[in-house]
Amino acid sequence: MAIEQDTMKITVVGVGCGGNNSVCRVADIKPTGVTYYGIDTDTKPLRSNAVKPVAIGVKRGNGRGCGGSAEAGKAAAEEDYAVLCSLFEDTVVAFIAAGLGGGTGSGAAPTVAKAAREAGALTISVVTKPFAFEGSRRMNTALTGLEELRKYSDAIIVIPNENVKNSTTQKITFANAFRLIDDVLCESVLSVLEILTKAMLINIDIADINAVLRNSGDIFIGNAVAEGTDRANRLIASATKNKKKKKGMNDAKGLIIYLSANRSVSLEEVNEISDKIAEAAAPDANIIWGFDFDDTLGDMIKVSIIASNVK
Repeated sequence: MAIEQDTMKITVVGVGCGGNNSVCRVADIKPTGVTYYGIDTDTKPLRSNAVKPVAIGVKRGNGRGCGGSAEAGKAAAEEDYAVLCSLFEDTVVAFIAAGLGGGTGSGAAPTVAKAAREAGALTISVVTKPFAFEGSRRMNTALTGLEELRKYSDAIIVIPNENVKNSTTQKITFANAFRLIDDVLCESVLSVLEILTKAMLINIDIADINAVLRNSGDIFIGNAVAEGTDRANRLIASATKNKKKKKGMNDAKGLIIYLSANRSVSLEEVNEISDKIAEAAAPDANIIWGFDFDDTLGDMIKVSIIASNVK
C-alpha cells in the first residue's frame, strides 16, 4: 500500500514587538516548511518578509498599539479571535513567542495560545520576562500574563532578561543584550523544529514529541557542540546547564535527546553522553532518544536536549 507523504503543519507566531522581533529572526534562519505570523496591535511593518503580519484590535485601537495595557491587549485578541483561530487550522505544532511586560505580549499571548490549543496543536510558548530596570509595574504585568499563559500552553520556556544580562562577566552593549535574548528564543524554537522536521537514522517523530511535551508545564531546552579532548564531558556540561534560562533539567519527567556526529564516533562515547544526560532526569522519566550521522560536523559532536516537567 502506498503511503502518502505527511505534510505536517508547523506554525510559529510572534505576539507583540518582542515576540515579532524574535520570530523574524527565526524566519530568516529557517523559513522553509514553516508558517510564520506576526501578531500585533501596532500595524507598523515587520522586519522580515517571511513573516505574515496579522493586526488585531484595529477597531478598538486604530492599529496604534495598546499603550502598555494588558487588558487592551487581551481585548484586541478577543476582538479578532476568529482570525486567530484560522491561523492554526490543521496545525500540528504551534510556537507562541512573546516578550512579557507590555500590553500586547502579556495581554494577547494567552488568547493566541488558547486559539492554538483549541485547534488541537501542541502549543509551546517561549517568553521573556523584563529587565529589573523596567520597574515593578512592568514585571507585575509580565507575571500576571505568564500565569494566564500557562493555562493554555502545553509547554512553556521562560527566559528572564536579567539572567541573560548576568550570563557573562564581559561588558554587553544594549544592542547585544537584546540580540542575546533573541538568540536564546530562536535557539529554543529551532531546536524543536530541527527534531520535528529532520529524517534521522534513529528517528524522533511527532508522537514522541507529544508524549514528552503535551501538558508538560515548564520545559528546558539545551544545545551544545564540542570537539577535541574530553569533548563528551564538555558537551554534557554545556547542554544541561544554561545561565540564561530560568529552569535547568533536574528531575525532568520527560526527556528527548538528539545526538549527531560523523561516522567515526564510537559507540562508547555515544553511550557515555546519553547515560550522563539521562542521569539528570527523574529515575522514571520517559526518555526518547534519536541519532543521526552528520559528516559536516568534522570532529564535533552535537546534542539537543528537551526536558519536560522541570523544577
